[in-house]
Amino acid sequence: MTISEYQFGGMNSNEVQSNLSNTFSNLIFFKLFKMNCWHCGAELIWGGDADLDEEFHPEYDIYTNLSCPKCETWVEVYHKRETKE
Repeated sequence: MTISEYQFGGMNSNEVQSNLSNTFSNLIFFKLFKMNCWHCGAELIWGGDADLDEEFHPEYDIYTNLSCPKCETWVEVYHKRETKE
């Protein structure tokens, strides 16, 4: 197993890209690519995802919250809504 296969749970980069493009869940991305706190470097804990109403949030469709167990930093991630053509 190569280093890149180990980092992606045994999947090659094409499989990772396919998996990510087939889902809207940030949880899968977070499980594949662990995120660390910018302040202290500890691994962030996924708190949850929420779908955002287009009427109130026209630019973003998913909100994810993460927290740091070490320094109690709170991180919010917004997924940009795909544009309609």
